[in-house]
Parts: sequence; C-alpha cells; structure tokens
Amino acid sequence: MNERLPDLTHAAVLAARASRVKSSEKVAIYTDSKKAQSTVDAFFSALVSMDVDVSVITTRSRAPLEQIPPLAEEALRRADMVFDLASESWLYTKSTEKILDGGSRMLQVLTSPDGILARPPSPRVTRRTVAADQILSKGKTIRIKSREGSDVTFDYRGRRPFPQDGAVVKPGEWDSLGLGMCNVCPIEDSANGTIVLNGTYYLVPELKFIGSNPVKLKLKDGRVATVEGDSEAKVLEQWLRSWQDPNAYIVSHVGFGLDERAGPPPRPGTEIGAWESMYGASIFALGANSGLGKAGGNNSSKAHADSTVLASDFYVDDMQITSRGKFLIKGLR
Repeated sequence: MNERLPDLTHAAVLAARASRVKSSEKVAIYTDSKKAQSTVDAFFSALVSMDVDVSVITTRSRAPLEQIPPLAEEALRRADMVFDLASESWLYTKSTEKILDGGSRMLQVLTSPDGILARPPSPRVTRRTVAADQILSKGKTIRIKSREGSDVTFDYRGRRPFPQDGAVVKPGEWDSLGLGMCNVCPIEDSANGTIVLNGTYYLVPELKFIGSNPVKLKLKDGRVATVEGDSEAKVLEQWLRSWQDPNAYIVSHVGFGLDERAGPPPRPGTEIGAWESMYGASIFALGANSGLGKAGGNNSSKAHADSTVLASDFYVDDMQITSRGKFLIKGLR
C-alpha cells in the first residue's frame, strides 16, 4: 500500500472542490500506462468519496504534445469535468481544443505527487490571478527589462490573458494543478528586442535544468534571431534546431508567476516544471500556443520551451508591475 495515498486523496479532494465538482456532473479521469498509479487511485478515491460517478479512461502513454485517441477524445468532450492525469502534456493539440470547445472544463495534473501535496489550490493565489487578469485585460503591450540586458516588447492587443490558479470553474476552461501565474500569447510577429534568460528551462519533453550563465536571445518580428551565451545557450540552440520547425522559434507566451510556494528548491514539490509560477519571476516561452481557446494563440508546433527571467522589470503598457522581481501592485502582493 502507498503510505501517502491518504494524503494524496485529501489533496485530490481539495482540487475537486476548488473546481466545484458536483455529484450531478459527468466526470472523467484520463490517464495512461505511464502515470503513477497512486495519483490515479487518489483522484478516483477522492471523487468517489464526493459521491461522483466518475469514469476512468486509460490509454497507452504517448509522446508530449501528441493528440489522444479519437475514442478517448469523444468521451472527454461529453464530460462536464475532465481530470487529465496523462504522464505527458497534450495541451497544445487539436484534441485539447475540441474538448474545451465542447464546453468541458479540464484540470491537468502533470505535477508529481510531491507537487500535488505542496501546492493545492490556494485562495491567496486565486486572488492574485484575478488581479493579474484584470490588469492584463486592460493592456495592449508588455515590456520586460533587466539589469542583465533584457529590453523587449510584445504586442498582445486582441488576445485575452489566461490566468492559472490550479482550478477550473467555467465551461471550456483549462488549468494545471500546482501552477499559479498569468500569461498572454503575443501576436506572433510582434516581439522585438533582447531577452536575457537567467532562471530555469523546461525544454519539452525531457530537458529540465537551472541555468548557471545568462542566455541572450535577440528577437525580431516575433521569433528568435540569435542565441548567445555559454553551455546553456548551446543546449537551447541545439534543441531549437532539432525540431527542424521554424515555428519552434516563435514566442509562445509571456507573463509572470504568482505563487511563493513554487520555488526555488529545496522547497518540497518544487520540480523545475513548476518554476513558471515562481512569485515575481517573468515567464518567457517559445513554440506551440494553439489549443488555448480564447487566449488567441495560433502557433502550431511540436516544440514548446518554458523559461524564466529572474529579478526583472515587467511592464503592462506604461504600468510597472515588478521591479527586480518584486511586485509593485498591491493586488498582486
């Protein structure tokens, strides 16, 4: 018996309650042959304890950003609530887009058991994401600056922000348990300037590391033009080339983290994939951003790279949101 199953089940109950799951709803768990069984058991037990008639759909494991089987996709489209317990993300796919367009709300549980326990939905994080959504919804442009040389602008007019607090409450909403942040998908040809990455990197599917040396990216008309730096820069450049896909170089999303529980280590459950949520850090991603519904991104790619810029200044239009990674806006503190 897994000794942590009771704690994981309790955390799953908290996640289900935060997503306002009702016993009258059609609820599905989607998982695969690679997912830790303790996580599947915890969510199944949690939902049963809430008197939910839940169905579990299990398929073979798939590569990141690969569409799920059509039969599973059809079943999830018919659900009111989906708990995505796949071992790899399939967020930026047509499958996700179809399920959300059908009105299902979907909570991804990609984080580890440690992450489930360490970062359940938090009212404080939810309050911050609401405030961030309001600020970004009124803006048109983003600027990120840093003392290491970042100075880059993005235009996102006509695009809606997508706040994430680890819960889903509206039809067609997607979120990921353990995350707390707010992003926008800039217009694909709008990014211009220089951004210096100095935090964490998650290069789908398996490259996850903390940078030791800054990596300078020059952006022109929405895409990476040059990559400069030491070993981390070479890794990123080789990763981009490996896809043989020009869309891998396009800016996917930018934003900032809102959860002080998300890092840095040695805090428990702070795997690198959760560093996007790090409180006050700027977020910069490349590659795929389609399938996010009303967020408006339309760049399709098998590549996706998440990274962070620490101690940066983040602006929405002329409003400064952070100064060296510290929030200046009361509602975000």
